[in-house]
Amino acid sequence: MRAFLVASAVLTASPAVAGTPLWQNVEEGMTVQQVLALYPAAHPRRDRLDIRGYRPLPNCPSTVRVMFEAGLVHAIQVRGAPAILGLCATEIEGALRARYGEPVDRDYAPRSFLTNETVSYIWVHGAVVMRFQMVNDQNWIMEYVSVARLERERQARARIGL
Repeated sequence: MRAFLVASAVLTASPAVAGTPLWQNVEEGMTVQQVLALYPAAHPRRDRLDIRGYRPLPNCPSTVRVMFEAGLVHAIQVRGAPAILGLCATEIEGALRARYGEPVDRDYAPRSFLTNETVSYIWVHGAVVMRFQMVNDQNWIMEYVSVARLERERQARARIGL
């Protein structure tokens, strides 16, 4: 179901141009140097920059990961620090629902021997797909990627028969 909803959003959205805003002032296609100019305290890692100490809500610390491919921004991950009783994950989910409405999709994966229990929600806002994941009711991850990138990935998979 989630794949259908995301595909529907991808197919009905207009093609995004370079520079789709993903998070704060960071746009798809920016270089490492451009992001560092905005966030000089960011920590370089392999294929990403980490911006530590971001708080989407006052008591919810997180690290923003600006993800690069071929030297250009392609996605953003905001990874929350574990919180007692998962309060931040629950508060973040509530704030997202208040701002963007009900998600277009929800997916649940139960805990198994090899994986953690995960609940995922997807919102589409303009030209950006946002996926919020709660892991074991304590950790949370918010991902931002452009609709255009998802469409390019879908087309690439279709060309090779996936």
